Amino acid sequence: MDIPTAIGWPHRKTFAVKAWRSAVGIGVLYLVISAVWVLGSDRLVEAIAPNPQWLATVKDYKRLGYVVGSALVLVWLVHRSLLRMFGAIHRATEGALTVQDLFAHHPKPMWVFHQRTLKFLSVNEAAVRHYGYSEAEFLAMSLHGIRADEDVPHMLSLLSEPVQDHRDIGILRHRKKNGELIVVHSTLHPLQFMGKAAVLVVVDDITEQTRAREALEQQEAQFRQLHQSLEQVLWLAAPDGSKLYVSPASARVYGVAPDAMLADAACWADAVLPADRAAWQQSSVVLAVRGRSECEYRIVRADGTTRWVCEQMHHIVDAQGRLQMVGGCVEDVTERRTANELLEARVHERTKELQFLNQELDAFSRTAAHDLKNPLNAISGLIQLLQLKHDTALGADGQRLTMHMDRAARGMSALVNDLLALSRVSMHELQPTRVCLSELAQPVVDELRAREPDRQVVFIAPPQLVAQADAGLMRSLLTNLIDNAWKYSGKRADAVIEIGGDVADGRPVFFVRDNGVGFNPALASKLFKPFQRLHATSDFHGTGVGLSTCQRIVVRHGGEIWAESVPGQGSTFYFTLVPNAGTQHSAPSDGTRSVPAR
Repeated sequence: MDIPTAIGWPHRKTFAVKAWRSAVGIGVLYLVISAVWVLGSDRLVEAIAPNPQWLATVKDYKRLGYVVGSALVLVWLVHRSLLRMFGAIHRATEGALTVQDLFAHHPKPMWVFHQRTLKFLSVNEAAVRHYGYSEAEFLAMSLHGIRADEDVPHMLSLLSEPVQDHRDIGILRHRKKNGELIVVHSTLHPLQFMGKAAVLVVVDDITEQTRAREALEQQEAQFRQLHQSLEQVLWLAAPDGSKLYVSPASARVYGVAPDAMLADAACWADAVLPADRAAWQQSSVVLAVRGRSECEYRIVRADGTTRWVCEQMHHIVDAQGRLQMVGGCVEDVTERRTANELLEARVHERTKELQFLNQELDAFSRTAAHDLKNPLNAISGLIQLLQLKHDTALGADGQRLTMHMDRAARGMSALVNDLLALSRVSMHELQPTRVCLSELAQPVVDELRAREPDRQVVFIAPPQLVAQADAGLMRSLLTNLIDNAWKYSGKRADAVIEIGGDVADGRPVFFVRDNGVGFNPALASKLFKPFQRLHATSDFHGTGVGLSTCQRIVVRHGGEIWAESVPGQGSTFYFTLVPNAGTQHSAPSDGTRSVPAR
């Protein structure tokens, strides 16, 4: 039996009472009308019909009229009753269809169960669809079938007393046919179903909401645990500055419990060391203007000790950019500040020591250079004097020996000069400016041409080859590189020396190229080491210090230097410079690098 028909059964007695009332009313009305007609009509007939014969005829017509009138009245009364009855039935039928449709097609699961046996009596389509049981399977089992075994005692305690009125039994767990447990919110409505005491249940599945709430609660617990474990003091404040939240770390940093800091707004300002209060207040001004600020200042803890803290503040705004709250983080940076101060003191001390050692080294270099060069110059002078005054007495062998002695003295003097130049590179204070390498290179080439006017060397340089570097050191760098190119291309009649620039990895790369004898690329790692020579001294003169000086100059500029070569075809030396490198140092190159595309 469907829900509306079942619900209609309890009103049967009410309908019977109403039917009896209508019938009694009709009977009483008929009795009254009949009595009035019988008593009143006889007197009326006797008054208008004095003739006995005619009186008998009138009475016959009176009786006939009574029967016809009674029939008409009775027809009218029955018609009215039937109209009312059929109207009530029609309205009841329409209401029954509406209730049945509402139950059957309601989007939430609904069912009716017997109060005593707890067996299902009826279920709607949503319950069948949601729980996975067919209607027949539902009607064959009781409420125990959709409850987890451990939840049955709780269910029985809820239904231990008959349901007399609407009841919200709150959150329960139900089990679907596939074994999945879901969380539902249930309400009970007592009713009579097929003459039995039953309960209508409406279920709302809140499994997803419950999981979302539990996940949120878990996140909040984790966030709270994180706040409690952090060494930094986290706080939130309203736009007017009143604190809304202070993390437990305030007890470690300030020596004051969070509740006390929330209760006393003045304790924040009172904790700031008076000497640092202006900086702390300025931080609030910056926050108001920029929406964020950071400040380091000292605080006085509750135990009287002074600590350095770093406070960061940030505006928290809504989607429209309106200020909602202010968040902040206070970190104890005392140990970091102490370590930095110690480090700065050590750096200052080491810098003074290094400056002193550099001064001593410079003085030693100058003294050594002076003490070495004077005897060397004296030896060269005496040899020249000997050659000049005793040329004939020396003979061929003597001339040859004195030439070797003079060459050795001059080479030693050049080596002293090169070592002195190498030491001065490290002592030189960089003054980076905008320099044109082409303009610095041209005088070097002109001097070499003047020294060897018989050589025809083609020099190629762009009009503007600009770099940001120390002009004096760049002059020394180009002098060494071009002198090398001039020297190692000396056996070619069509010698070419070229300087230029390219771009590799987004930074400028400069080069000095020649078409001389070149060198073995496998030996490139020895190029920039002092006194390492890749060619015999008898073939090419030199001290073996020039390229070491070049490397030190480039490293002083924060750059790199490397070379590539093909024996018999020449060499190319590349170098990079970092603008405004100051005293920056980078690791020296081993002389091997991939060459940028040209």
